[in-house]
Amino acid sequence: MEYLLPEVLNEWSNYRNESFINATNNEESFKQIQKNNQNSIATRFLLEYVAASKIQGSKHVQKTDMEHLLSICILIIEWAQRSDQFKYNLVKSNLTMLKSNRIGVKESDFYEINRAMHNSQKFYLNFDDKTQPNFNMFSEEVNRKSNELLVDAFTEMFGFSNVEFNSTISLICNIFYGHFNTIIVGDKEELINTLESSPDAELSSVVIRKVIDVLLSLERNDFLEPPKGNSKFDVLPWRFNRDLSFIRKPIVEYDNKLYFGVRNIMYAKTYLYNLIFRGKLKTKNKKMKVFMSEIRNQIGKDFNMSVAEMIRQNPLLEVFTEVKKIGKKKITNDNGDDLGDIDILVINKSKKKIFVIETKEFSDSRNPYDIAMEIKSIYGEGKSFQSKHFNRTKWIIDHKKEIIDFYSLKKGSWKIEPLFIFSEYLISKHLIKNSKIKCISLGEITKKSFT
Repeated sequence: MEYLLPEVLNEWSNYRNESFINATNNEESFKQIQKNNQNSIATRFLLEYVAASKIQGSKHVQKTDMEHLLSICILIIEWAQRSDQFKYNLVKSNLTMLKSNRIGVKESDFYEINRAMHNSQKFYLNFDDKTQPNFNMFSEEVNRKSNELLVDAFTEMFGFSNVEFNSTISLICNIFYGHFNTIIVGDKEELINTLESSPDAELSSVVIRKVIDVLLSLERNDFLEPPKGNSKFDVLPWRFNRDLSFIRKPIVEYDNKLYFGVRNIMYAKTYLYNLIFRGKLKTKNKKMKVFMSEIRNQIGKDFNMSVAEMIRQNPLLEVFTEVKKIGKKKITNDNGDDLGDIDILVINKSKKKIFVIETKEFSDSRNPYDIAMEIKSIYGEGKSFQSKHFNRTKWIIDHKKEIIDFYSLKKGSWKIEPLFIFSEYLISKHLIKNSKIKCISLGEITKKSFT
């Protein structure tokens, strides 16, 4: 993993650079990225399996054995993902038994889901850095709430503060910086004593040990049986956001020794904060849930304002945010129930078009389960994002005259168009045949988006 992580990041960088030079080489880079991603997931799977399983043999594992095991891991993940595609109705196909006693599938039945995933990966790789989430550039309000609430939430959930967590990670990285490209292996107590006795250590022994414990991948009786407090899905390597993932627990303990790499320790920290600030960290802790909810709400407001500012760069458009009423008329249904405000209302006077926009600072979906949940929340029956926004758009259509008068627009035929703008590329939009509302990501906004 210490080799694969920089390799994957380097390939991402090469892909972006070659996008502007040579389309043929660009395609080759993309294939290499896919291969590295596949190898990375398979390697994590094998690491998690070995770390969790009791070692009973004494035979030395050869390189050919490792390659064979990794190929098995790749096949398990591939078929597990296909199984989930069937389970969540993302694919409709018939399985057959081949003469070779292997399972046969019709590859053309997987065209739509494969195309959606392919487009998403390519779009993400070509994404301009300025549209990527940057957790060092939150608004003052997000930073204020973080400073006020995160220490208590973090401490109550983990038993140490986020400040202590950061300091421990920094201490590990500083001490073992010279081993940046290698795996550190050492007696557990000796390594911990090294951290505790460092001149830079300003933490108690108890805190350092608690942080190490949170990062440990431990042996258990059965790989498929998660420890108490964990979900059965935490052991499935093709699922994302798992507490038992090697990404979350990059230190392997075996026979009173610790095995780890500095890069993966650093990445574990980044990944944890990513989950927290995206509201994705799985927890029953009330303080952490409240913190994530408040932060997500504020980040959503910030995202809405950033989209509005981007649209305002076109001088031909008039942009209004958080529209709760038109004149004195509130946006309600026939029963007088509040339908919620319109995030952004865009008026193109020259084209006589009004865009009713809902913005969502949305986490990207990369596996069948997440895609299925994305489809349910956006397009599902009942109170989905689409149905609620469609009702708000219908209200605008029904009150077109009031809109024209309130905004001093020319009389005539005005077209009303609903629109979703997401922070991430939406895979699910390729899988929904009859969507009522167009969906685009922030990176897809162009001058033609509002004409």
